[in-house]
Amino acid sequence: AMKAGGFDVERIVACGGATKSRDWMQMHADVTGVPITLTEVGDAVVLGTCMLAAVGAGLYKDLPEASENMVHEIDVIEPNQAVHDEYQFYVDKYCDTYPQLQSMIHDMVDHEAGQK
Repeated sequence: AMKAGGFDVERIVACGGATKSRDWMQMHADVTGVPITLTEVGDAVVLGTCMLAAVGAGLYKDLPEASENMVHEIDVIEPNQAVHDEYQFYVDKYCDTYPQLQSMIHDMVDHEAGQK
């Protein structure tokens, strides 16, 4: 979808609890065919808050400078092209199926959220 929208995704920077599972991250890299970069601090909310505080305290002039100094990449998970090719059939089927199920999925999410 991003390629269709004119975006060339060269890498994904992942954060959150899922990054604790290398197998899960490898699967994401294989499905997307895009390398996934992991950062030293996996909790983006905490790191972002610290970056905002550092800018507010005058330690850095702006967020790009804070990012350069506070976001440290520790690993890159490269996609396995052969596995990516195997997943492509299933990704294509999902992309074909989702529009047909979209309203039902939203109905279920709304129901679970108490918005019956």
